[in-house]
Amino acid sequence: YEDIVNLGLSYGYQEPKDLSKGTWLARRSLQSGSARLSGKMTDGQSAGLELVHYGSRVDTVRLDSYQLVNVYYNVDLTSRNTLFARIDNIFSKEYETVRYYFNKGWAAKLGAEIKF
Repeated sequence: YEDIVNLGLSYGYQEPKDLSKGTWLARRSLQSGSARLSGKMTDGQSAGLELVHYGSRVDTVRLDSYQLVNVYYNVDLTSRNTLFARIDNIFSKEYETVRYYFNKGWAAKLGAEIKF
């Protein structure tokens, strides 16, 4: 089934510090992670679902962690040309990446990838 369904998991841990001052860098989470489930639908078509987690961060105050769900669909036109569509934050979760900079709603993207 490896050619039909794929599961990807990632986890990141960092300690973002200004070593000259010994202080934490602003707006960077200690932990982040993602899970992605994708599959081929028919020859040249694939779709997937992705859950992304960003841990809490410190700006001028502590910013909460948040999770987003994204979906995507790809169509291979040739071995070097792909059309894609994706919707990020399908549940329209409101979150802050930077203090007072609220992200609301979902975002749709359409595009093409051309390999040279």
